[in-house]
Amino acid sequence: MWPNKKLAGPWLASFIELNQDSLKDASLAAEDLIHSFEVKAPLLKPDTLLCSTVIAEHKFAFSFGQPYVGNYSVNPACGSSWSKVIVNFEASVSGKQFDRYGALWFGGAELIRLTTQEPSGTPLTKWTFEKDVTTYANLFTKDQSVVLAIDNLVDNVYTGIFDVKVTVDFYALDKKSKASPNAADIIIPLSKSSQAHAWFSLPNGGSPIYSELPKLPGNIVRAELEVFYSPHQKDEFYYGNVPTGLANSDLGLYGGGTFKELQIYIDSTLVGLDWPFPTIYTGGMNPLAWRPIVAIGAFDLPTTKIDMTPFLSLLCDNNTHQIGINVTTAANDFWLVDSNLLLWVDHEKPSNEPFKGQLNYIHVNGSVPKESYTGDLNSTLKVSTSSSNSISASGVVYHSKGWTKTSVSTSVGFYNSLRIFDQTNGQIFDQNTEITYTSLVSNGVDSKLIDSEVNLETKRYPLKGHLLYTTDGPKYQFNTTLSQGLEISTSSSHGLHAEQSLKDMKLKSKLSNYQSTDGFFGTIRPGFATTQQDYSLKSDKQCYNRKVTASGGKVIEDVYPKC
Repeated sequence: MWPNKKLAGPWLASFIELNQDSLKDASLAAEDLIHSFEVKAPLLKPDTLLCSTVIAEHKFAFSFGQPYVGNYSVNPACGSSWSKVIVNFEASVSGKQFDRYGALWFGGAELIRLTTQEPSGTPLTKWTFEKDVTTYANLFTKDQSVVLAIDNLVDNVYTGIFDVKVTVDFYALDKKSKASPNAADIIIPLSKSSQAHAWFSLPNGGSPIYSELPKLPGNIVRAELEVFYSPHQKDEFYYGNVPTGLANSDLGLYGGGTFKELQIYIDSTLVGLDWPFPTIYTGGMNPLAWRPIVAIGAFDLPTTKIDMTPFLSLLCDNNTHQIGINVTTAANDFWLVDSNLLLWVDHEKPSNEPFKGQLNYIHVNGSVPKESYTGDLNSTLKVSTSSSNSISASGVVYHSKGWTKTSVSTSVGFYNSLRIFDQTNGQIFDQNTEITYTSLVSNGVDSKLIDSEVNLETKRYPLKGHLLYTTDGPKYQFNTTLSQGLEISTSSSHGLHAEQSLKDMKLKSKLSNYQSTDGFFGTIRPGFATTQQDYSLKSDKQCYNRKVTASGGKVIEDVYPKC
């Protein structure tokens, strides 16, 4: 979709419905087969594949509000303890169709938030991706419900049907591959259902969406919340939204501004925050740009993980509690959210014993986003938005081997510069998000410190775009130039007083993932786009580099530079 349409009604009604042929790649023939892909490093797997199980296979035609609902039955031949559990998603589509969003829930726990490829007409488009779900391995030791949703509509214009198959691969243990210590012992889905669409919809009148927790056992030693989210409709391109006071739906200008913050609550207490990664779906901006290389995170959308360990004394006090999710300034329909609470237990401590521990502190240093603008929509409107925020917490858990103190902090910074010009026919945005996560885990017995470990993760999300709508009589053209990046680096330090040697932290991994595209589509001339991507991952376990260029819907360069 086009994020800021002065001619929103005509563009949607006449261009998409009647002239979608202009979204076809001029260089593609009907007999071509398109293999779409998201550039990322392959998953590391042991050479111990034990078995594979198909958990869902379905054709999504008129499936809006009608997900696939099935059942998973444990296969005794697959065992019950694995070194790795991988979900494989395979799909294909042809004909005319929009990009669609969806999700996979297993026993009510969401495992994948996804969007589909927007097809380019007659050529068949296929794509696959994998996701490591070893953390959720214990779900697969019991029979579960399976819900796979892709909300699709089919009629005499939109003919594309999504043919999907989901398989789970189980990797056996051997001398080299041990059962993953990261597999959670208890998984609590915080979703609406285990038999239907399970996500919640924001906004909720400005308030968080809450899910009630059961009473938790007293032997929990670690907790993590994984949050799934995706923005849609008027917030799909929130980085181009104007201040609410300037919103004009007739011009396709939506309010709420460019700043969005994902917030996590225990009851009414803010305990975690994150700033969303701005994923561009395959129908976004210029659909020709995302064939066959899709935007970063488009098939398997990024999630947010919040360390809840410091708050275990709140969660495990033998009372019921609620977990809340909110997105600030989500003024438009709609954001889809849900989450899973992952818990690890002390197997040497009875679950019915009272929890021992305390919350040492929680500090929130928030700021109201600074938003200013000059000019107006009749000429040029310039909007600047900036914000910073931080939250930190520390708590202690007492267990059978002593005690563990977990201290976590999140610091975030955001800036967006938005310019709307030529009577809203043009838009330029320049956005950058920076996030730093720090975790200090110390272990001890009685009053003696045994060891400690510091982990540091930094993320950066730059995004730039220049969009212009032009006309020549009754004909029109949309010009798009975009660039986006994802940088992630992780470092760690281990020792008796690890927090005192931050400057000596060892780099564990570094990801640099940059993508740029330039193109056009419309009725003045046949649509065309060129997309380039430069991906580099270096870690203590893996090194993977790839540079790939696609033009006119085909890959014209694909190299794997040496590490």
